[in-house]
Order: sequence, then structure tokens, then C-alpha cells
Amino acid sequence: MVRRKAASKQAIVALSPQASRHYIAAFTRDYMRRFLAILGVGFVLTAPAALAADNIFVVKGVHVDATAPSSSQAQILAINQGKPKAWTQLYHKLTRQADWGKQPKLDDATLSRILRGYAVANEKRSNTRYVADITYVFNPDAVQAVLKNANVAYVEAAGPKTVMVVPLSPGYDPNSPWTQVWKGLQSANTIVPIVLPSMNDRGLLSSVSIAGVKWADIQAAAARVSATEAVIAQETTSGNRIVVQMRRVGPGPQYGTTVSVSIAPGQPMADALGSAASAANQVIVDNWKNHAAINYNAQNILTAEVHISSLDDWAGVQNRIATISSITGLTVVAMNIGEARVNLAYVGTLDQLKDSLKQQNLSLSGQQDGIWNLAKGAGDADGDAQ
Repeated sequence: MVRRKAASKQAIVALSPQASRHYIAAFTRDYMRRFLAILGVGFVLTAPAALAADNIFVVKGVHVDATAPSSSQAQILAINQGKPKAWTQLYHKLTRQADWGKQPKLDDATLSRILRGYAVANEKRSNTRYVADITYVFNPDAVQAVLKNANVAYVEAAGPKTVMVVPLSPGYDPNSPWTQVWKGLQSANTIVPIVLPSMNDRGLLSSVSIAGVKWADIQAAAARVSATEAVIAQETTSGNRIVVQMRRVGPGPQYGTTVSVSIAPGQPMADALGSAASAANQVIVDNWKNHAAINYNAQNILTAEVHISSLDDWAGVQNRIATISSITGLTVVAMNIGEARVNLAYVGTLDQLKDSLKQQNLSLSGQQDGIWNLAKGAGDADGDAQ
């Protein structure tokens, strides 16, 4: 049986009680840090900032369970066994599903190098066994270097603030089995957070259909759960298959697709619905990643003309460009009254560059003779799904 092991205390003579406590705490921290580092475990990280929910280089809740001749050996073994699991979860989080087969296989030394540390929860131990849920915190620069060396496109920031999923079966019911399985997908480890509508919006969403819904119909419900877009997911069960029709609704690019999942013989319906919801959720994530993941080895240069009204105007354009991480350089080729011609060096695709510029209220359009037009204003907004 695994049980919590009581901490032992030893008295330190010739010191006051307060000084003894400080001495023991300092000695223990220093000893354990050096001990675990020597054994390749890493160090326990407790800084709140490093474990922020929006840090995409954090992998939470990796379950570890190991047995060894002693409790300390079991702990070291368990934490080391969790590292490759955490690396796989992080790789899947940052990259497109089409690139999962390209995951670099990292040895123990490299895994330790790209880790900043870990935090422990639900810890239990016996004399020979160690069980815990570990949160692993990775070093962003080190991880990005590994992915660049592997020539893999990846995302470097979280996706939309929140996507509201509206499960239909055939209509919206917050208590339906189809809605319930989506609740389990609201994971802290996802790159694209999802949320379900508020129970108070049951009436508002009761008439929603995947064919006719518009963003204006559900925008108020999305706002109440702090969602910036929505996906309608209509489930239909026919024979031994579950078919999910999906449609994105909201500002920006639209998409519609269908997911089909088979029901295994004897499989409980709740499990089958859970598999279908997971597959549909992966579509949401992949759609965003396919648009946002950047291959930093794909380097490009384009020439653009910028119309400016003043030096302050020109400085403002440069400041906006400087905030875009995919733009690696800006060179002024020529400048005249009211106009500048520049070379933009960037990584990723042209569409990704346009999207990044749009987020800074800049638009790239009208290529002519190899020269683009770069102007303030994000251009025409993408239309709503009809």
C-alpha cells in the first residue's frame, strides 16, 4: 500500500529555535538541489510565473508511478520516466498532427537540458514506491532550438483566447450525453482552449442549426463565456458509426468539415461519444495550427512600398513591424517624400505574414512587378459564415 511518509525532524544544538529552522530549510534546499541535479532529475520549480496557465511550454498532470529498492530511488526513477512522456505531449501541443511522425527522439541528457524544472502534486510514497502527478516546465528557447534543428513548423503562442463549442444532437441540450463528453476536453494542456455555453443560454441556442447559424446569432452567448469564436458540432449516430459535422462561426477564416468515428463491438456509448468528441476537438486544434505553425527554416524576402505622411507615421509603422516575431529584418531600399521602399525578411508562408501584419493593423496587398503595397489598416475583414 502506498502511504504518505511522515517527515522526520532533527534538533540542531547551540542555535535558537528560529535560527535552527532557517538553517534546516536552507541546508535541505541546497542539499536536495545538488543531489537531484547530480542524479539527473532536475529541480523542483515553484515559481508561480513559470507555472502560469497561459505558458504553452508547461505540461501538466503527467502521472508517474515507479518502484525501486528505496523511496528516493523510486522518486528519481519516476520523475525521469515522466520526462519523455512530457516531451511527447509538448511536441504534440506545439506542432501539427501531420508532423507528429517527425518528433525528435531525445536522450536523457537532452531532456534534462531543455527542462527548467518540475512541480509535484498528489505525491504518495512508500519505502519502495513513488506515485505523483508531475508538471514539467520546459525552456522555450531550448525547445524552439530543437524544433528548428528538426525542420519542423511549430506555434510559439497559444491559440484563440477561447473557442465556444456548441454540441448539437440533434439540437443543443446542455444535459445531453454529447454535451457532457465535451466537458472532459476542457484540458489545461491544450493549445486552443475550448468552453461550453452557459446554462443560461439554453433558450438562446435551442434554435441553432449547423446550416443556418450566423455569428450574430450566437455572439452574445460566446461573449458570456469570453469566447472569440465558435464551432458548431452536430453529432449523428448511424449503425456502428458516429458522424460529426463541424462548422466554424465567427470573425476570420471559416471552415466546415466532417469527422467519422467507428463504434467498436461492445463499446459503451459514452466512450464512443468521447472518442468522437476528441477527434472533433483535434480538428479545431489542427485547423488553427495549420494556419499558425511557422517553419523558421523557411526564410523569405519581399519588397514593399509604404506610403507615409510624416516621420512619426513612419516610426509608427516600424514599431508595429518590430513586434512581429516572424519578421526577421527590415531594410530601407529607397525613401522619397511620402513613400518608402523596404525589403522585409520573414519566416513562414506569405499568408502567415499577411495575418501577422493584419494583427498589427497593417495590410499587404497589390503585388505588381514584384513589389507589394504595405499600408496601415488591416484591409477587408473576413466575412461571417453564411
